[in-house]
Amino acid sequence: MSNLSLESNESLAPLRSSETSKKSRITLDIAGAAIFSALSVVLSLLTTEMLPRMAWGIAYFDPVSIIWLTAFLVFGFRCGIFTAIIGSIGLMFFDPTPFVGPVMKFVATIWLMIVPYFIIQLSKRRTLTGQDMKNKKFYIQSALIAWGIRSVVMIALNYLYIAFVFGGVETIPFYDMSWIGLGMITSNIAIIVSVFLLNTIQTIADVFLPYWLIFSTKIYDHFQIY
Repeated sequence: MSNLSLESNESLAPLRSSETSKKSRITLDIAGAAIFSALSVVLSLLTTEMLPRMAWGIAYFDPVSIIWLTAFLVFGFRCGIFTAIIGSIGLMFFDPTPFVGPVMKFVATIWLMIVPYFIIQLSKRRTLTGQDMKNKKFYIQSALIAWGIRSVVMIALNYLYIAFVFGGVETIPFYDMSWIGLGMITSNIAIIVSVFLLNTIQTIADVFLPYWLIFSTKIYDHFQIY
């Protein structure tokens, strides 16, 4: 009877260990998201008023998403998503467009997490790991796909925003495109060009700064959380 009980306990040990590990991982993800989202809210509080913006409110550059992507690379997909959600809610208290700006920021950034996650899920039938993200070839390829999706989605969302808030593109008399040497432009091309370029610049920062911080400095190698 005692042998049977011992064998039963031993057979349950891996399951218990797995359950404990899963709970610990969720706790770690929540803690990481709380820390990094708080950092992003503080950064937003310090920088929002200083960010130069286009005629309809889009910022030329917003560093908040760099923190969200850093959380993603440090802790993994779930923590990255949590951080972006909590951080977006935090942005609503400081952004000039309390709902639209943070939601657009979330939608623009999330592709850099979703694309690599689903590539691994669909192609290798397993969960995304830090080793996958550390692989420069995979990282760049997934970032390029995410950049393409992001650009198309954000151009469409900016058109919808302008149409809904301003009553249409034609109601904004001009766009200052002097920052790329084009001066004042009054056509639809201005929206496409500006949104595409701004999202390209932001994507480069979102992709390369967190990667350098986490993988080039050996932070991931030291902790290897996921």
